[in-house]
Amino acid sequence: IIPITINVFYLSKILASENGKILLIGGILASVIMVTGMVGLGTIFGTIGIAITNVLCYSCYCLFNYVMYKRIIIQHEK
Repeated sequence: IIPITINVFYLSKILASENGKILLIGGILASVIMVTGMVGLGTIFGTIGIAITNVLCYSCYCLFNYVMYKRIIIQHEK
């Protein structure tokens, strides 16, 4: 729940900067992590593997949006 909440803040900040391409790339990254994790960890660990994949996916998505937001801030300062 915590990565999703943090991610909402960064998503709105990135949308406010009118940078939709970053959100598309982040969404594709999250989808790839989710699908590969479900196939890999889901078959090995079952329900626990799917739960781990869900947390891992949203954590990576949140981290990606944080890094991209900081990159936008640095570019605007120059």
